[in-house]
Amino acid sequence: MNRTEDLGCPHCKNAVPHFTTAAELFKEDRKIVYAAVDCTKGLNHDLCKQEGVEGYPTFNYYNYGKFVEKYSGDRGEAGFIGFMRNLRGRDQEKVVKRKEEL
Repeated sequence: MNRTEDLGCPHCKNAVPHFTTAAELFKEDRKIVYAAVDCTKGLNHDLCKQEGVEGYPTFNYYNYGKFVEKYSGDRGEAGFIGFMRNLRGRDQEKVVKRKEEL
């Protein structure tokens, strides 16, 4: 989504700047990608239906292309950033646990 005025969803327009700020914060981390699909556009309807998008905006978390969970937190930058930091923390805990098991 490059232009928020093109979005047909007011809640999406409000979330885009916060989502973009969060994406900028993590842009150097090669394991994290923030991506957006405008489900109000006709070309994206099939993809959005396939991914279970029923309302806008919908934020889904994928790990290596597989759906993991639907984000239901705050739609501000603090919410998006906190969510990703929490996920990164869980990843780090798994790595430590695996090392301990070896």
